[in-house]
Amino acid sequence: MAALPLHDPVHIFALVMLVILVVPTLCRLARVPSSFGLILIGIVLGPHGLALLERDATMRLLGTVGLLYIMFQAGLEIDLQEFLRHRGHSLVFGFLTFLFPMAFGIAAALLLLDLGVLPAVLLGSLFASHTLLTFPTVSRLGLARTPLVATVVGGTMLTDTAAFVVLAAVAALSRGDSSLGFWVRFLISASLASVLALWGLSRLGRWFLRHAATDDTVEYVFALTAVFACAVLLQVAGLEPIIGAFLAGLALNRLVPENSILMNRIRFVGNALFIPFFLITVGMLVNPRLPFESHDAARVALVMSGVALLGKAMASGLTRRLLGHDRDEGGLMYGLSVNQAAATLAAVMVGFELGLFSEAVVTGTVLMILVTCFAGAWVTDLFAGRLARRQVRRPFEGAAPSDRIMVPLANPGTAGSLIELALLLRRPGSQEPLYPAAVVPEGPHGTLRAVAEAERMLGGVVVHAVAAGVPVFPVTRVDANVATGLCRAMTDFRAATAVMGWNGEVSSLQRVFGRVLDQLLDQSPQMLMVYRATGPLRAVQRLIVLEPPLVDRHPGMAVVKQCLLGLSQQLGAGLHRLCLADAVATWPAAAAGAAVQILPSWSAALSTLADLAPGPSDAVVVLAVRRGALGWQPALDRLPRQAAGRFAEANLIIAYPPEGDLSAPAAAAPAVAAAAPAPLVRPEDVQVDLASTELDGAVEALLEIALAGQPQALAQVLRQYRDTSSPAPLELVPGVVLVHLHVQAAAALAESRVLLGLNPCGFAVRGSDNPASCLFLLLSPADQPVEVHLRKLAAIAGCLREPSRRRRLLEAPDAAAAAAALEAPAAP
Repeated sequence: MAALPLHDPVHIFALVMLVILVVPTLCRLARVPSSFGLILIGIVLGPHGLALLERDATMRLLGTVGLLYIMFQAGLEIDLQEFLRHRGHSLVFGFLTFLFPMAFGIAAALLLLDLGVLPAVLLGSLFASHTLLTFPTVSRLGLARTPLVATVVGGTMLTDTAAFVVLAAVAALSRGDSSLGFWVRFLISASLASVLALWGLSRLGRWFLRHAATDDTVEYVFALTAVFACAVLLQVAGLEPIIGAFLAGLALNRLVPENSILMNRIRFVGNALFIPFFLITVGMLVNPRLPFESHDAARVALVMSGVALLGKAMASGLTRRLLGHDRDEGGLMYGLSVNQAAATLAAVMVGFELGLFSEAVVTGTVLMILVTCFAGAWVTDLFAGRLARRQVRRPFEGAAPSDRIMVPLANPGTAGSLIELALLLRRPGSQEPLYPAAVVPEGPHGTLRAVAEAERMLGGVVVHAVAAGVPVFPVTRVDANVATGLCRAMTDFRAATAVMGWNGEVSSLQRVFGRVLDQLLDQSPQMLMVYRATGPLRAVQRLIVLEPPLVDRHPGMAVVKQCLLGLSQQLGAGLHRLCLADAVATWPAAAAGAAVQILPSWSAALSTLADLAPGPSDAVVVLAVRRGALGWQPALDRLPRQAAGRFAEANLIIAYPPEGDLSAPAAAAPAVAAAAPAPLVRPEDVQVDLASTELDGAVEALLEIALAGQPQALAQVLRQYRDTSSPAPLELVPGVVLVHLHVQAAAALAESRVLLGLNPCGFAVRGSDNPASCLFLLLSPADQPVEVHLRKLAAIAGCLREPSRRRRLLEAPDAAAAAAALEAPAAP
């Protein structure tokens, strides 16, 4: 039979783990907060209850680790962008939650407890500080990154720091050390330690994750080491270790995205082990018999509990009114800030050792901790639950038709990077699995072996995603065409987004990426993220978004922008937009904090981007649309390879919006006239026997048809064409090129007009070794809305996707047959 209290580490650990297993389940059944139950069981099992456990060095160690872990997790999970955006709110709350409890505490100590001035000031600082004891509840309900919680966490750091400064001042005065030299040393050492913890750890962490992190276990050990190193650093500087733990969380905040494997492991270990140990050790401090044994202790406990509850209530209530929060938000603010725990106990023990406090004050403090922890647990559970239910009912703005993301894989070396991006794009709280997919080309030999290799690759990806706490549904397909197989898989599983890898190389100047990716762009309506990875995304500090002109006209671009905002939030990275002046206001209100750099002209886009010197800590995002879609223009097809070639060190994402039915509202666009009616090309605008063997001569021949009887307008448009024509007209498909112009000549055109020229012998095209036998010329009046021009452009490119239609066009014997070929239905 083991002696009581337990001293054998095996017995102690077995009992505590049993408690951690059973108590939260019983609390859920009883509908009480699990933190309440763990504190209560600490009272029952502790030295003042059944005496099964003793608050020895082992329990104090694990309890201290749990307290530091809570503060680290608070700094890590806070939405840093919201915190910085609402830092004024944190200042308001921090000031009020320090002022009211401090003032009430000093008054109560002087008037009701008959303490001296110095003890009264120290006692007031106990009420001012608080511990984020119930933060795990907020995190579990998905509220950790809300502006309200960012305000409370920021205010907590301010009030706790001020309380610890008061503690240091009182301790110095009580020892007779109040010289100017003491304060100078204290301020310099505390400032240097804080800067080193924030600035130094952030850069060290970024370097470590890029170069030294060999696996997920090493990353977790690094994070844990950082917590305690910062705690020691701040302790040496004269501040409390919990400040160092919080600063470590802030320093690593941008490096540990919410949906990452590392964040999942930090939460898991904390919620399963360290934080429950801390809550149990808090309960072990409480002696429930003391109020009945000592009337003085009961009086002190009653006064202290009342001051703590009232002071934090006043601060939360006034902050709620000043900042415009509702009752539920004010209640959550109170529930998070009312808890007094180890920080308060540490301060009261310092006062006791200095002879400023009696045993009655120490006992009253412990009982106050019990009362405030129970109140905080109840209040947080109540109001956090209400806010979480409200958040669930609120529709997600800009969501795609579903949250399903498919990740086509072909190279095991890039699979981890693609899964990382997919995890970051995944909406927080989504229950949809990821769909890693591999398509094996069908062939007479080696198909079974190729399928086995694909499944082996998918197995490693599954382990990677499951470690992040995300469900995974691997998909393997065999198809004669890889792109077709991927399209079928996305359709079968109703995937809304595909994340594709790219090595940054283009197989042909006529392609945007390569054969498979280009086919996928043509065949799939889903949102596509084409990703060229150069390093881990979690090390990215800045998203540079390149916005070509007119792409915001595409109705699906709103979905892309919402995804990029979510990616920026997950990474804690700043958003830097490069756009023309007319596109500044096309983003949602959530992007108000983004840096916007207005381009003087689109031709300066790449040089302006080069001035920003994108490197390994940046991700360049290019907004693009598919050929034939609204907003497409020829320059978009060249942009990916230009960006990949010029910015080789930066991560590169080419984002294509979804086509077809969208749940997200389209970006606001001015009303425009309807596109010109069918037919696309009239027979009188077709010339099937172009004599010219040069492109310029062919364009001139078609312009003569369009502007017949207008010699001045013809001369003006020809000058405009020669001055502005691209060196390499767009090749829509092999053998078919497009030239398009906004005609400046007054009264030359009343509406958009498409002309078609055919030359069976072919004519030379600048920038291409292959002659073209078909030329489309799109002319639009300069004063016509640009959307009409873009719709015509999209219609031309779209009708040529079908091979049978292209064949009928090139084989047309006369103008009527050529015009009819463009209108004929596609072959089944």
